[in-house]
Amino acid sequence: MIVVPIDKLDLWMPKYKSWYYFVMDTYQDRFEELLKVVDGIAFHRMDERLIEYLEKNAEASQNATVHKTHLQISQD
Repeated sequence: MIVVPIDKLDLWMPKYKSWYYFVMDTYQDRFEELLKVVDGIAFHRMDERLIEYLEKNAEASQNATVHKTHLQISQD
């Protein structure tokens, strides 16, 4: 995690192009993540979202069985 005071951010953005691109790419990634969440909530049914969640979770753990409670899934 990087914590940068806002006054340094203002100085570094025009001075260091690599920093500028890093910050912009990070903002873009977060914004795209937010759009996916809104799209999922607004336009996909709960069962579709649950299946997608379980498939991603199984793939990440390389196990076809997902060991999570209903509460853990809802919090995710």
